[in-house]
Amino acid sequence: MSIRSIARRGLDAYHTYRIAQLGSAPSWRRVAGGLEMLIDPTDWVDQQFYLGTYEPPMQQLISALLRPAEIAVDVGTHKGFFTLQMAAAVGPGGMVIAADPDPRAFIDLQGNCTHNRLQNVHTYAVAIGDAHGTCDIAINRQLGWSSRFPNELARAGVIEKTTVRVMPLDAVIAECEPGLDQRVRFVKIDAEGSEHLVLAGMVATISEHRPAISVEVNATALAAAGSSAGELARFFREHAYAPHAIEWQRNRFGIARLQLREVNLASVDRPLLDVVAIPEGSELIERVQGFIASS
Repeated sequence: MSIRSIARRGLDAYHTYRIAQLGSAPSWRRVAGGLEMLIDPTDWVDQQFYLGTYEPPMQQLISALLRPAEIAVDVGTHKGFFTLQMAAAVGPGGMVIAADPDPRAFIDLQGNCTHNRLQNVHTYAVAIGDAHGTCDIAINRQLGWSSRFPNELARAGVIEKTTVRVMPLDAVIAECEPGLDQRVRFVKIDAEGSEHLVLAGMVATISEHRPAISVEVNATALAAAGSSAGELARFFREHAYAPHAIEWQRNRFGIARLQLREVNLASVDRPLLDVVAIPEGSELIERVQGFIASS
């Protein structure tokens, strides 16, 4: 049996033990970044939050990109797992802007931020889009799948529709009044097909701050919205951004490590791909490369 297999079995046993210690009722538990979340032991996503196994590459990307006193943005927050990590990374001198249009997700997000007494997080119960207005959101049974443009898989879980306010990210950032020396360094977008609209509403932010931008490229969700990976590719090319696939590799002990691979979005044939686009010539790529080299 290989070292990796032995390590994997040991890690699985440890995770099973930790989940058993949660009991049956929701409780506040420490998660990645050192802050606490209200963890429901019956929710498989919450279990991953607690164990630190939820999207390891994104966790590491946040650590690689962000520094104290900077600004990060979380579009499509779910319960705020990544919002909390961003808040810890930028510290009290920084700022996190967090937005989610699903009322259930927003309640959980606010609860987690309030419990941790975070003064550096600005929360918005809005859909981030290309212009001010309103839109209909299809609320999904699975938290995190609610969407303006549900694809076939998401439509099967829709339980209701609700109308929410829409704001462009440029307007949200202006409303938060960042300090003159503060820069938006990272924008995470998980908008279930609305990624092209979010990007269209943050052109001023891109021009002024040149942040790294992560997007979930979900082919069927984009198609339901009348968009495509090719449209995202054109946007990034027009703004001199280089998209990289967010990937990971396991070392001999089974630990996941962040990897980036430059990718042509127009030719992506995967149904789902997490991407981070980094401005050409930006020092942000050096931050990530340095993190990878030291991990």
